[in-house]
Amino acid sequence: MKKTYLLISLIFTCLLQASNNYKTKDVNSLKKLYEQAIRQINSVPHATTITRADKILKIIETKLKVSKQENRLLDDIYGKTMVTLMNMYDTQKVYDSVSHYYTKINERIVHKEILGDAELYLYRKKFYEKEYFEAVRSLYKALDYFKTASLVDKEIITYINLAQLYKKTQNLELSHEMDSILMQDYLYRPISKILKSRIHMNHASYVASLGNTKEAIAILKNLDFADFAENKCVVKYYYTELRNRYTKLDEIDSARIYMQKFHEIKTVLSSKDKAEKSIYEAMFLVKEKKYKRALQYVNLAKTNPAVADVEQFDLIKLHKVDFISNEALGNFKEAFYALSEYYTVRNAVKSFNLNLNASILNFKLNHDKKIKILQEKSQMNALMLDEKKKFYIFSTFIVSVSLTILIFLIILHKWKKKRLKLQYENDKMKEIALIKNNFIENLSHEIRTPITITTGYLQMITNNAMDYAKIVKYVDKTVRNNEQIIEMLNNFLTLLKLEKNALEGKKTTHNLQTYLKDCVYAFQGVAAIKGVYVYYKSNIKASQQTNYQYEDLRKIINNLISNALKYTSPTYGIYIHTFINKNSLHIVVKDEGIGIEKSEQKLIFDRFYQTKNNSVNGGFGIGLSLVQELVAKLNGTIQLQSKKNVGSIFTIQLPLQIENASLYIDEKKTEYQKITMPEDVNEIQKNNLPKILIVDDNIEMIGYLKDLLSPKLNCTFAFDGAQAISFAQKEQYELVLSDLRMPLMDGQQLKTKLSSFKNYETVPFMMMTASADEYLENNKEQLGIDDYLIKPFEGVELVTRINHHLEKNSYKKQLQSQDGERISCNGAYADFMEKINTTILGNLTNSKFSINELAKSCGYSHKQFTQIIQEKTGLTPVKMILEIRLRKAYNLIVKDHYSNISEVLYAVGLNSRSYFNKVFSKRFGLKPGELIKKVKIERKAS
Repeated sequence: MKKTYLLISLIFTCLLQASNNYKTKDVNSLKKLYEQAIRQINSVPHATTITRADKILKIIETKLKVSKQENRLLDDIYGKTMVTLMNMYDTQKVYDSVSHYYTKINERIVHKEILGDAELYLYRKKFYEKEYFEAVRSLYKALDYFKTASLVDKEIITYINLAQLYKKTQNLELSHEMDSILMQDYLYRPISKILKSRIHMNHASYVASLGNTKEAIAILKNLDFADFAENKCVVKYYYTELRNRYTKLDEIDSARIYMQKFHEIKTVLSSKDKAEKSIYEAMFLVKEKKYKRALQYVNLAKTNPAVADVEQFDLIKLHKVDFISNEALGNFKEAFYALSEYYTVRNAVKSFNLNLNASILNFKLNHDKKIKILQEKSQMNALMLDEKKKFYIFSTFIVSVSLTILIFLIILHKWKKKRLKLQYENDKMKEIALIKNNFIENLSHEIRTPITITTGYLQMITNNAMDYAKIVKYVDKTVRNNEQIIEMLNNFLTLLKLEKNALEGKKTTHNLQTYLKDCVYAFQGVAAIKGVYVYYKSNIKASQQTNYQYEDLRKIINNLISNALKYTSPTYGIYIHTFINKNSLHIVVKDEGIGIEKSEQKLIFDRFYQTKNNSVNGGFGIGLSLVQELVAKLNGTIQLQSKKNVGSIFTIQLPLQIENASLYIDEKKTEYQKITMPEDVNEIQKNNLPKILIVDDNIEMIGYLKDLLSPKLNCTFAFDGAQAISFAQKEQYELVLSDLRMPLMDGQQLKTKLSSFKNYETVPFMMMTASADEYLENNKEQLGIDDYLIKPFEGVELVTRINHHLEKNSYKKQLQSQDGERISCNGAYADFMEKINTTILGNLTNSKFSINELAKSCGYSHKQFTQIIQEKTGLTPVKMILEIRLRKAYNLIVKDHYSNISEVLYAVGLNSRSYFNKVFSKRFGLKPGELIKKVKIERKAS
């Protein structure tokens, strides 16, 4: 008994001593405990690792409370242990715990790598919860931490995550930016093979998003599998990319092989992957037209609980496969439901991505006044609704007799209020989305146009490398356009800084009159090219020096005059008046432009606001807002007077600290002086080149297009749609090239107006725009345009497309004429078309002559031959053969004096007289017999 008691005492003592030792571990011992836990993390259950990490945290927290002193090594162990726990809970998708440890890390840890790792795990949480904007913010925080600590490997991982996130939200421009950074800045650094492989995989994904699927597969196939074979997650991603690429090419067998390969990697498979496999199997079976089996996999995917975690784009594919299979099997009710689901998910994804990308671009605009006002109003409405709700509840207790009626009225009233509230919030959200969308489109328009010009001139410099004079000219214009972009962005940044806090202006001493005059005269060249008259007068003496914030003054004048030039048509005027009155400087800018509606004059100084009548004009919408902010900064005032279709007057008064105003004032009576003499950009050209009309409100763009196209084409330039209509009424042009966004009349309105002119119904119309190509492609037929170019575009692309449409239109004109038996043409297909004419005319009497025989004689397949003929003539091969037969018949009657319709029928290889009468009458406006009589009468008369 005693022995047993002693043994129990000994065990208890040992346990107590071990526990005390555990609690009094020094820092090095804790480090060893942490390293042991990390080494064994893959060989023990998750619960064991979590228990070990929790014990280490409790020991460290106890030591930190006792010592209350900084210990860098202890803090590092503390932080790394919590990062390990974040990893464990991220694997288990327990994201409340991830957030908990993220908060604890940010409360104490200063180690940049640990902070960056914590942000990466928070990103994974936000990504899983589809909070993509917050995910982007976490990635950029992590990137800052890693760059500060010079952790190149983790910088690369962060950039890859950003690229994948931007691709997921269909933001190709930002995805391209990430791809460029990885390929240019990191690929050739001394990094591991697996990271290089991941960079190449990301590049392949970006290339595929541009539609170059085969190139993407080639990139993936060129990778050395051994470089990343040990990392199962990377292998899974590699197989997934190949599966997706081969699926895009409809190479089902290859796609199945790679899907099966990544499903063999059991350690990284999830329920979501199984649901995704069912979706792709269904897609493959639909492509093989095995619809019943496809529906089995569709149902298998739908019943999988993990289908909720599947990517939205895969859900879209699921509903599409569901629709196609049911429709093919005649299950029209199920097909209709699947189609409805398809459009719902697709539209939701589009809307979500649009708003998300707007949020990303407006990353630094989180103090937007309109959003704040909307939030305040929503909160106020909610409070009012709560108060009314309490009142109605109280009333029900008082009016017991009318309880039933009162309850009904309350429910009805609440329903109406809720509906109105939802409608109000919905309208406001639409307004915010519209503002964001306009801002993004306007930003794109303003940036893409100068970039188009800059890249165009750089290409022209390359093409004229031996012509020094042209190089100097093109370099000057390139620099000027780059300065325009920089000035635009500087104004934008200035406005943001002014919103946050007032900037202290830098004062310098200049001759005030000379400075103001130079600011105004800087617009001479632009105004002269556009054909706008500019007048200037001032009562300020030219001899006095003044200390003032001249840079702010320059921005005010530049924005006011630029705005006036944009909305003033050629041959109209702009009047600038500067004068000193007592201790104030006055600046008056008057234009004869389109004016501003009275209802919009109070809003014109709001940031990003543009008048409704000119919302398609491009621009950031910050010019007048910046002017107002700068005027307020200088303690001045600004007033606006405007009348629609008459013009606008902006009057600015700025306080001026001068001892004696009379010393600055020239008493002589001043009159307006004309400072511009409009130039004619449309020089009279006597040549036989095709005449084209080019319409764009950007003067630099006009200059670039003139340098690019004038040597090859007879170009006429207009600065807005209204001026273009005037030119079109006086002259017949063979092609019209127009910008989409312009004042007075935009490109779409111009096309509509031109289409109403009989002589312009078939004239090719090309559009230049910075808008999304998806919008123009979907609305191309509705807009009535023949072609469009998305800025920035290359000069050779524009020239090639113009030549294509000019050549195509010449064929159409030729088909409308009645001269000759042949359809002649010029260019690359001249010999080909001549051979077609010869072959058809040689077999004219053969009524059984077929398209296959004609195609074979020309060395093409039936399909290739049909495509070429339709592209070059606008006719199908059958209609082309008929056209040549009818032309031959017409000439036989008119020139060879055939007077017997049967002879004509035989000569042109037609058997049916009624059919011949019908098609001949439709082509030439009269029947063959009527033409024979007409020819006989004319022959007798002559």
